[in-house]
Amino acid sequence: MLASFALAALSAASLVAGATLKTTPFDPYAYKLSKASCAALDRTSGTTKKIDIEYVSVGPVNANKTLLFVHGWPSIWTVWGPQVQEFSKEYRVIAPNLRGFGGSGFPGKVKDDGTFFDIAADLNCVLEKEKVSKATCVGIDWGSQMCMETARFYPDKIVGASGTIPYQPAVGEYTPVWTVAQILPSIGYQVYFTNYTDKAVAELNTDIRRSLRSTYRGATNPPPEGFLVSQTDYLGAWGSDPIERTDAVMSQREEDYMVEKFKIQGFKSNLYLYQNENRVLSHEYTKAHGGPTVNQPVLFVAPDTDPVIPDFDAVMKFLDAYQYVPNYKTVTVGPSAHWVTLEAAQSYNNVLREWLDNVVYA
Repeated sequence: MLASFALAALSAASLVAGATLKTTPFDPYAYKLSKASCAALDRTSGTTKKIDIEYVSVGPVNANKTLLFVHGWPSIWTVWGPQVQEFSKEYRVIAPNLRGFGGSGFPGKVKDDGTFFDIAADLNCVLEKEKVSKATCVGIDWGSQMCMETARFYPDKIVGASGTIPYQPAVGEYTPVWTVAQILPSIGYQVYFTNYTDKAVAELNTDIRRSLRSTYRGATNPPPEGFLVSQTDYLGAWGSDPIERTDAVMSQREEDYMVEKFKIQGFKSNLYLYQNENRVLSHEYTKAHGGPTVNQPVLFVAPDTDPVIPDFDAVMKFLDAYQYVPNYKTVTVGPSAHWVTLEAAQSYNNVLREWLDNVVYA
């Protein structure tokens, strides 16, 4: 889960009441995964390799509009289950597993081979494999930032971008996460992930199902106090207590599928989103390649009770981010904790659909 910034108070954005999606239960096993062979740089050896990025592609192949759904951590494409079901009726829908997740490959070391521009190139590779010339990029958690970055790096292909967390523009001098954690203790786990990566991987891999359950919490069953704060462990706040699956977030079948996918390579290749080296490279690359402004239409759909970002508007102002998304709209939906695409699926879909109706693909 992305918890880069957390300030107290509720968002001032508009509130839409939550609802349960009324449809056939989502079954991830019913979907076929395709693969795109994508060029990926191994910075240690300086060589470019080919890695497979797996993805789901559904909906009318002749649809005039395409949606690219991008997950975060710890996730795979299935966090978009309710959206894949609803929007594939009229849109071409593509939902990849990012590099290092599930069966998608990884080129080298987690420390410096997972920058934002690396991921944007992977996403573009998938779109090219599917012969998609225009798409709207829709993200959750870290996928939100990925969509903003992809919109900047590929402005002729990405016609709009949406996310569930505040945009983090690369402006000014780079600030490492351990400095930010002195002000915002709730991102302590990110310090752990970058400073003690091998230890974190071992901890998370010990019981993958338990690790996932600790993070996939809902508005009515939050994690214990102190979760995410520690800079030396991830699950310590839970102690030895059993962690139950959150029904409001995912079904047993969805959880089983996600656990199976994470067991392919565990967490060893997907903590790159938290590595200081990748963040430095991403920051410098953005400043050297056009700056942080996203000129396309941008939609932020914020959950109303996100424990790590309780005040979306305050965080955007703290980051001075609004000026870099000049064509933005923010809507808050709930009740939902962090995983709003699952917990408040119908409300989220309604907001997304209304916004998409005004996104131009010309």
